[in-house]
Amino acid sequence: MSTDYPDWGALAALQTFITNLNLASQTLQATATEIAAEIEATGIPLLGNPAQVYAATSVNVPAGAANQVIDNAAGGGVAAMAGYLSYDIAITVSPNASSAAPFLTVRLAWYAQSGGTILLYDEQWTVPASTASGGMLVCGTGPVRGAYLQITVTNEDGTYAQTLNTLYLYGNSRPAPEPEPDWRNTTITAAVPGYTVAAGGGNTDGIIGFFTATLAASGTATLLCGLYNGPALVAVIVAGTSPDLLVQPQWYLSGFGLRRLDQSYNIGTEALSESFTVNCPRSPLVLSLTNDNASDSVTYVITVVAAPTR
Repeated sequence: MSTDYPDWGALAALQTFITNLNLASQTLQATATEIAAEIEATGIPLLGNPAQVYAATSVNVPAGAANQVIDNAAGGGVAAMAGYLSYDIAITVSPNASSAAPFLTVRLAWYAQSGGTILLYDEQWTVPASTASGGMLVCGTGPVRGAYLQITVTNEDGTYAQTLNTLYLYGNSRPAPEPEPDWRNTTITAAVPGYTVAAGGGNTDGIIGFFTATLAASGTATLLCGLYNGPALVAVIVAGTSPDLLVQPQWYLSGFGLRRLDQSYNIGTEALSESFTVNCPRSPLVLSLTNDNASDSVTYVITVVAAPTR
């Protein structure tokens, strides 16, 4: 067909359109391939893979040390967090086997600027330290509250040093799953000096403590539940000759030691079982037990269930 035909211009335009469409298709395919490769390498666009911000290991925390600064992965005392929406953290702590206060208080201070003078948000968690190999694992997540973060730790033991085996913190571009941070120790059966740890329960399964044992006449015990912040249901069942078990909820208050959390409960004097709800702060729930029967032992079964957070 030549330019002499009246419809030549329309045909030429159609050919040009088809050519351009083919080029556009090839370009889109190339772009799609690039996007796929980028996703494989770095994660979903705008939802990148977690970035390591802290990677502290084998940090000595002297006896009674307060607000000891933990350096971030770059070696600085304050970390830039403006590029993230949430954080994930993992911590393990080892105490001295003779420690009477095997707890480490971890503070996350969120600032508006790198100088760390305009505090926007402050959160702190008191975590247990375990003599088990590698310590007791505490995992947490929460929203980013400021452009800069400083992490400090306080050794609640005034007599012995503790070892911060690991403190890893990752920044995420995904939103935090909850408006408030949520930390849990995922190994609640690991040994902690001076405390009876749970016989079962995983904390991440909603059971922050399962205990069953026999307490001698006039005997005492101190039960350590898993780390959890929120309401929890405590159910107690007792058996024995004239059982009279005093249950007193407590928690570890930084700088002051164990303090009462709620009223005390005498179980067995009127009924052989009782349940009650307590509000757990950012510290493990401790149940102090006393057998008020001076002549007979008491057998108990105690289950502590965390209220759902999501």
